[in-house]
Amino acid sequence: PHYLQSKTYRSVFPAYPCVTLVGKDGPVGCATSEEGRTGFLVGLPTESDLDAFSPHSSDPLVVVLPTELFSKATYEKIVRHSQVEGILITRLRASQQPASFSPIHEYPNKHYGLYPHSHLRWNSVGDGFAYEALDVPIFALDDVESAEIIEAYEENAKGDYGMQWGANLRAWMYPHAGTDPETCLRRGTCAPLGGKSVIAALDTIVPEQDILLVTATLDTTAFFHDLAIGASAYQSGVVAVMAAASALAPYRSAGFKRQPVFALFDGEAWGYTGSRLFARDVDEPHFECNVESTGHCSEPFRASFAYKNISMERITHLIDASQLGNPNHSDELGENEYFLHSDATFGDTASLKQAFSLAASAVPKLSVSSNTTWEELPPSPAHTFLLSRPSIGATVLADHSHAFRNPYFGSRFDEGAAVDADALCRVSSVLARAVYAAALASDQPVAPADVPPALKADCDKVHQLLECFTKSINCSLAREMYTFGEGLIPPPTHYVGVYSHRRTNLNNKFVFDFLVNATANSREQSDCQLDKDCPSGGRCVASACIWNDHTFFYDAISPGFAYKDGVYSVVNSSEPLWTEA
Repeated sequence: PHYLQSKTYRSVFPAYPCVTLVGKDGPVGCATSEEGRTGFLVGLPTESDLDAFSPHSSDPLVVVLPTELFSKATYEKIVRHSQVEGILITRLRASQQPASFSPIHEYPNKHYGLYPHSHLRWNSVGDGFAYEALDVPIFALDDVESAEIIEAYEENAKGDYGMQWGANLRAWMYPHAGTDPETCLRRGTCAPLGGKSVIAALDTIVPEQDILLVTATLDTTAFFHDLAIGASAYQSGVVAVMAAASALAPYRSAGFKRQPVFALFDGEAWGYTGSRLFARDVDEPHFECNVESTGHCSEPFRASFAYKNISMERITHLIDASQLGNPNHSDELGENEYFLHSDATFGDTASLKQAFSLAASAVPKLSVSSNTTWEELPPSPAHTFLLSRPSIGATVLADHSHAFRNPYFGSRFDEGAAVDADALCRVSSVLARAVYAAALASDQPVAPADVPPALKADCDKVHQLLECFTKSINCSLAREMYTFGEGLIPPPTHYVGVYSHRRTNLNNKFVFDFLVNATANSREQSDCQLDKDCPSGGRCVASACIWNDHTFFYDAISPGFAYKDGVYSVVNSSEPLWTEA
């Protein structure tokens, strides 16, 4: 029996599932069950095969599609046949992809932003496919497993011995949650989405000083969450902020009137979760801790008390680094074109525009224009802060003047190969120089001589950061800080996942440790292995004890959830409420 089973059954791994989420409007994503769904393998490798697909028997089927054919339209065409029990998506090479694919809404997060009734289509190719309740399980395969599945359905197609090969599609998580977050949380069959934001400054945050907040979005999503790389949306912005913070660190004593604070928010793909909680807590009245523990609040849980030095009334200006990886290249001017978005109905942005104009003039092969086609701000954490305090002068730096240039927003095809790393380095330099100029907050216009000529991003570091976030966290920069074992490190995913106040994913820990290291108050070489090896609350990073009191994690979970006695509940149904079954 063991020999027969080993020849008959084989686990296909890695396989990346489309999973079920439960939101306020009910479940979305793919249906599966504890037993899975089973059918014979049938391949539809071409458009003509797809058009001709018409099962001739009642046998259950699992349809196999190449990745460039998978879309909302093809899904609907396939599942109209009741014999279809599931879909497998193959991909044999990275170049195998459609011209565009975005299963996200045309206006991401519209209902939680500044313009809930807007008619703009920022994500013009988006069809919202990922937010529909689908009737069958769907899995994506890597190149090795794709080749084996293709070989199996080709044997079935020969028909020498009838249909021989089938597949049972079963995820390790399956929904039996209920139709809304309140029900499934009460039953304990789902958990809130959430993660950890990272907040950093160049030096100790002074509560009485105005703040220039520099933001980016840590997370992204995709139809298959494990394949949510988000190279352009939004890891390019994360890289730019990290590179700018690192470049600015030596100038912490420049006499800034506005102190730069860098906020990289997690959970933004799900209703601006990270920025909403942070903004609520730093707004008046300040968040109150019921049970204080050493260095953090136990109830409600917050990972750090460092937020107490930040108040909403002190945030006077905001710069968001959005999608920066795919700028248009003007052959006529020989430069990459970026755009600075603002909305004149909110706070004054004149000083920010002047700072960017000054910064761009010192960086070759790049332009930053404030003349954008649309007058609204693109989806970004800026929406959250302007909803709380409309007087903030807020801008969004992006590679698009109107609709996104990224044809793969929110999909597995938004990969590192599409990012112009050299342009990203140049715009990171512009961001660093603009932050410096804006932070001076001078009564007189800032002159070129006021910004140090040597202030620029480290291009090697930009390239390495991009590699870390889009290829593997086992990258050169991470290896300087961590010792990786021999086990398999999975490809990076920037899907936020299920919230835990105890755990932090490796990507966000890397962002945190990088900024702790880059903006440290002081450091001392050591043979430390863990934080406990360093005295006086120091952190062990790259075999050095580092003291940094201005970089901290902040929880990124919807303010609509509360945790008490081991159970989450819904306390505000007007907030975003996303859970994973």
